[in-house]
Amino acid sequence: MKKKMAAAVLAAGMLGTSACSDSRMSTEETCQEISDLVLASSLSWEPETLYEGFKPIEARASRELRKPTKAVLDYVEAAAKNESDTERMSELEADFDEAEAQIDEVCIK
Repeated sequence: MKKKMAAAVLAAGMLGTSACSDSRMSTEETCQEISDLVLASSLSWEPETLYEGFKPIEARASRELRKPTKAVLDYVEAAAKNESDTERMSELEADFDEAEAQIDEVCIK
């Protein structure tokens, strides 16, 4: 599970928690936030930590990265809650893998 979480965050590419702005970030800003989060979270891949870090990013993500960041957040949230429904976790993991690829494509150049 920790390996999957690390891959999720690393694949996401970047983060950091920005202050309280309700406006959408640009795609570049979203990628930077994900990058900052990954770097800041490198010592703690606990699902709760990742969820709390990704939540503000997902809320302000650029239109291009809104869906992938939501998929990452959904997966991390379920993992943090120790989701026992294996079918649901499989669906979330598949969505997460797709989101990871999308984020990589956009953010890692």
